[in-house]
Amino acid sequence: MRKNKVKPQVELNKLENTVVNAKTIEEFDNLMKISELVGWKWESGYSPRQGNLVSERWEAYKERICVCISNGELSYGPKNTYKKTLSFQQFCDMNNLTQEKLNDLINKN
Repeated sequence: MRKNKVKPQVELNKLENTVVNAKTIEEFDNLMKISELVGWKWESGYSPRQGNLVSERWEAYKERICVCISNGELSYGPKNTYKKTLSFQQFCDMNNLTQEKLNDLINKN
């Protein structure tokens, strides 16, 4: 008998024009997992973790990239474009994602 996988519930603060700079592939992957859980998509319509996009995007852009979040849509932008960017930890803090809660969400996804 096959069990249905239940997605963990997560609620984030409403984010408009928020810029997050993930410094490692692990932070980037976790940001994409969280984005997928809340239903955000890339502006192209792709799901945040579709195919090999996480590792491909990280390898292509890691040195100069920030993830821009606006109205549930993700896009890329160069770090030097924005006056204020959040670290992944600041993003987690503003959304009350403790390390324990983050681990629980990530491990279930």
